[in-house]
Amino acid sequence: MSDRVLIGELMDDPNLSHSDLRAALVGLGRLNRFSFAARPIWKEIERFAAIRQLRTVRVLDVACGGGDILCDLVRIARSNGLEIIAKGVDINPDSLKLAKLTAKAYNLQIDFDSVNALQQPLPSGSDIVISTLFLHHLSQSDCVELLKKMASASSEMIIVSDLVRSKVGQLLALLATQLLTRSKIVHIDGPRSVRAAWTQDETRQLARTAGLEGAQIRSIFPCRFLLKWERDLR
Repeated sequence: MSDRVLIGELMDDPNLSHSDLRAALVGLGRLNRFSFAARPIWKEIERFAAIRQLRTVRVLDVACGGGDILCDLVRIARSNGLEIIAKGVDINPDSLKLAKLTAKAYNLQIDFDSVNALQQPLPSGSDIVISTLFLHHLSQSDCVELLKKMASASSEMIIVSDLVRSKVGQLLALLATQLLTRSKIVHIDGPRSVRAAWTQDETRQLARTAGLEGAQIRSIFPCRFLLKWERDLR
């Protein structure tokens, strides 16, 4: 696992059928919930709001997929007395359709829009810009460009969460995808994602190259990392 292997994932195929994509996104949402993927991001948002004594925080989710992470964040925040004004962007219209349905099912007011994060400007006006499980899809240069754009779009902070490339992570991906979803797409893409993932040291170098001085990276459960960068407003 020392070398990164970026293999095209089936979910990235623009010709993937709507039904297969939907099943894969639902499966990923289940994996995210079983791994409490939204919780570490929520803790950073909660800390940010507490320090600044805010009751409302504006959050943009880049490459939001089926919207499960963003919906979970809004729900967790609401249960803790904090309002998140949420917006999600993704390149895939079918993913956005599912995200809208998920938000509607939970009676959440979330704005979803079609944006190619690598080729178009990101919407401005957010306090915090987040992205989950997206970096491992990208080349080194695209990762750097994405981090720069996220920093430019955020007035305060960016948060990035993704897989860590490791043998343990590979084994966990094999087991979890088989146990938690019937999607053959996820069964194949899960292990591929781990092979394409960045190590923490590699991610730290990506952040430096993007000019994110002071970026903090830490391990989170299970076999993932969380990168946080805050703008210096002094």
